[in-house]
Amino acid sequence: MLSNIRKEKDIKDSYSQWVFGFMSSLALVHSQPVFDLSNPEEIWLAIETICEKNPKQHVFEASSVVYLQLLEILLNKK
Repeated sequence: MLSNIRKEKDIKDSYSQWVFGFMSSLALVHSQPVFDLSNPEEIWLAIETICEKNPKQHVFEASSVVYLQLLEILLNKK
């Protein structure tokens, strides 16, 4: 999946827009400012890294993992 995303800028843009919309909605639902912990480039890199290590995993799953990691960090800071 990741190789397809990297080949086409339009595809990457679509996926990244979806990822950040998905993560924004989770942050809103949980009332947790997870985006204060990182910038979009770092978040996308984390998602790419997960996808590289797990080529059969969907971007949705990688996005969920990254969101939960950010949420855990945020909650441990409180």
